[in-house]
Amino acid sequence: MTQKARIILCDDHPIVLAGLRNLIASETNFEIVGTASNGIAALKLICELRPDLAIIDISMPELNGIALARRLSNEAPSVKIMVLTLHEDRAFLKQALDAGVRGYLLKRSAAENLIQAARSVLTGGLYVDPAIVIWSL
Repeated sequence: MTQKARIILCDDHPIVLAGLRNLIASETNFEIVGTASNGIAALKLICELRPDLAIIDISMPELNGIALARRLSNEAPSVKIMVLTLHEDRAFLKQALDAGVRGYLLKRSAAENLIQAARSVLTGGLYVDPAIVIWSL
C-alpha cells in the first residue's frame, strides 16, 4: 500500500480507543481519521468520511456493532468492517459475518493480532481470531 489506509475506530470505552490508537500509531501505512463512542455517531462518521476500514465494537450503545455493520453494508459498501469484541461465542461470529463483517478479533488478542487482522481485511481477506477457530474445532 503506497497510500495510507484510512481507519475509523468505534468503541464506547475511552481506554480501548486509546489502546487501539497506540497500536495503530506504530504503523506507517495506517492513518486514524476519526473515532466514535456509540453506534449512531459511528454510522454518521463512517458514511461521511468513507474510510478504508472501520474497526467497531459489537457492544455499543444506541446501535450495536452487528446492526451497524448491516447498515454500513447497505449505506457504505466500500468500507471494510472489522469487529473487536469480548464475545467468543460462534453465534456472534455468524451474525457478524452475515452482516458483512470481514474481520472478527477478540479484545484479548488485539495487542498481538490487530495489525495483522487489519492488513488481512484491507487486502480483501477474511480474518477470524485464532482463539475462536481453535475453540470451535
